[in-house]
Amino acid sequence: MPSVRRVSAFTDDALGQDDALGVRQRILDGEITAKEAASAAYARIAKVNPKLNAMAAVSTDPLGDHGDGFWEGVPTLLKDNIDARGTATMHGTDAFEPRPVARDGETAKAFRISGFSVL
Repeated sequence: MPSVRRVSAFTDDALGQDDALGVRQRILDGEITAKEAASAAYARIAKVNPKLNAMAAVSTDPLGDHGDGFWEGVPTLLKDNIDARGTATMHGTDAFEPRPVARDGETAKAFRISGFSVL
């Protein structure tokens, strides 16, 4: 039986062990800021992506781009089959020339309007 290599992003950071609702509540309560949540998410990505190679692209915006909806400031990721401005839509393959799109598709718009910090 092959050995299983476990990879974990969890650490003692601003995101803690919380799910999206927990992070949202902590932002609303002023316990953490949206910037701290995004920074923690970026750090988790940096920690595990060299082993997983799961991220096609990560925004260079240190806070992520978010609106003021229900999920304001909660960090999230979008699959690379969704048009999100400034990133290439690659559909999970290197068969496409990576060209960043100028505008959000409907899904990315919905995430941003909902307040998510799209990383």
